[in-house]
Amino acid sequence: MASTRPYEVVVWGATGTVGKLVCEHVAQNYQGRVKWAIAGRNQAKLEAIRNHVAEMNPECKNVPIILGDITDQASLDRMASQSKVVIATAGPFARYGTPVVDACVRSGADYCDVTGEVIWMRHILEKYHAAAKQQGVRIVHCCGFDSIPSDLGTCLVVDHLNRLGKKAASVTTLFGKVSGSASGGTIESILNQLGNEPWKDQKAAAHPYSLNPPSSRQGSDTDQLLPKYNKDQGCWTCPFIMSSVNTRIVRRSAALQSSLYGENFRYSEALKAGSLIGAAFVSLATGLGAAAALVPPLRFLIRKVVPKPGQGPSKKAQEAGFWSATVTARSQAAAGEQPVLVKAHIADPARDPGYWSTSRMLLEAAICLAQQTEEAKLIGLQPSGVLTPASALGMLLVDRLRRAGFKFDITSS
Repeated sequence: MASTRPYEVVVWGATGTVGKLVCEHVAQNYQGRVKWAIAGRNQAKLEAIRNHVAEMNPECKNVPIILGDITDQASLDRMASQSKVVIATAGPFARYGTPVVDACVRSGADYCDVTGEVIWMRHILEKYHAAAKQQGVRIVHCCGFDSIPSDLGTCLVVDHLNRLGKKAASVTTLFGKVSGSASGGTIESILNQLGNEPWKDQKAAAHPYSLNPPSSRQGSDTDQLLPKYNKDQGCWTCPFIMSSVNTRIVRRSAALQSSLYGENFRYSEALKAGSLIGAAFVSLATGLGAAAALVPPLRFLIRKVVPKPGQGPSKKAQEAGFWSATVTARSQAAAGEQPVLVKAHIADPARDPGYWSTSRMLLEAAICLAQQTEEAKLIGLQPSGVLTPASALGMLLVDRLRRAGFKFDITSS
């Protein structure tokens, strides 16, 4: 049914910061190569976005506009029924995302977003996973800086071990230098989750395996809260603020593809620190920041000083940003054998993580969903359900990101 639809990709939330950047990426790199439209609730603002991208590329002057408002489910249904894939960019997703997912599942459109809200993803899993499988729909969360570097970096080293005839026992991702600021939408999503969600849901989301299928929500992984020395990299590490999202996504990928990742697979993630003192300082600051966000008056003050949803750095700052990480995998090994050690370097050397890089990752994921469905089936990727970037798109998306300028390189094995 999706093959007869007029559009391959619809950008819903095109007037927001990330949505606008996705449109810019299309105008610069894919106009004429993908059938697309923009969607949102405000006709005038959508026309302004269309005029903006037409200034970048005159061929965009007739990009179709679709009105879709979360207060009008029928309008979202009409939007989803016209496209193979809907890109959702408006967060917090707990506030705005569910009606769009609902429209996609019932209309048979694939869906991808940039959420980092574990509690909301649990709700989507519980409500829509079975229906999405029945409809043959792929719902793919976390297609930005949360959690494509972690998820596809792990996919890369696991795939390399498979090619060597090995299964992974464990993978660790260490994020290095990052230049860029967190988006206002990301910060608001975190504050919304900590401030508005019931405690029982927050406790459930804090479980290391909270996004795994119910039959595999067990293991020995825990979240890193304190400084820790990493022998493989020879450095001190500290908690990485987004690991509470990324680790859950990677573990879900492993559970959905256990034949590739191996039994008893373990995953951990942290931030590199220059010294024990530096690691201790970041650990303390991270803990205090999370605690402050739980207190209503302090949460109110935080909202006063951080970027608001829709706010972001200048384009110059976005294009001057970068991020990098090292991914290390150890293979399973029999008694007396030495495990195979595989290391990879992943990075975006020319885009800030929260905006310009995230929006490009999201677009590549959407086009991969729209244009490489048959390839995904041939290599055994998950065909439907509430999925992750690795389980839905795997090395197909890694290859796309490489062509888009991202680094996904095996450095030693």
